[in-house]
Amino acid sequence: MKARTAGIIAASAACAALVLAAVPAEAYDNHAYSYAAGHMIGRKDIPAELGAFKKTMTFNAYSSTGSASVCTINGVGDQPETNYSFGDGKLTFNAAYATRGVKGASLMVNVYQYADAKKSIAAFDEIKKAVPNCTGTVTNSWTSTDTGAQSTYTVKTTNGVVPAVTTTGVESIFVNVNYDTAATGEAPAFLNDQYSVFSLINDVILVTSYYKNDSINVSKPQRKAVNQVAFNAETRWVG
Repeated sequence: MKARTAGIIAASAACAALVLAAVPAEAYDNHAYSYAAGHMIGRKDIPAELGAFKKTMTFNAYSSTGSASVCTINGVGDQPETNYSFGDGKLTFNAAYATRGVKGASLMVNVYQYADAKKSIAAFDEIKKAVPNCTGTVTNSWTSTDTGAQSTYTVKTTNGVVPAVTTTGVESIFVNVNYDTAATGEAPAFLNDQYSVFSLINDVILVTSYYKNDSINVSKPQRKAVNQVAFNAETRWVG
């Protein structure tokens, strides 16, 4: 596998982990769909620290597939990767914004809606149980079958709580994933970072994710800005 191809696959997997398969419109709960469409974040809810985002929001609704990802830990060598997940309720609503440029950032808020608050609390407990596994650094390498050049990539995963985004005494949780592919003679370095905040409010779990493709780490001011978006997403939902 070529270094650039492997990097693209890994980045795509990170984004795809939070996106589910679409279903026909007639399968939607019309009331839930209408409510969600009117209560997602707006462009003004995104702080300038996160980039120059386009005004257009992409909105989608999905039915449950049974689970959603908390994080994926890459295997070493021939060992398979391990995915940690939680039950995703009955409906998922997704709002996404993108910045300008090929290497621009993107921001996504997924709202997982459950039958009642008891079920959403149980799902958030699954997240809290899974998150301690979202840690560590994994380094792998491969050799190009075309040129024989060796490439390496390192994935560093960390987690923690977000006291600034607390609802009814429940602190939000973050998972941060850094992806770094070293440059080779045939491809430039590939850098990618994903910072996600998991929040519980009433009968929903909100996952606010920021994807950055031009650096190996989301800065502290940017993390603070994503935390603010997560808070704004909660406010919009109950507003």
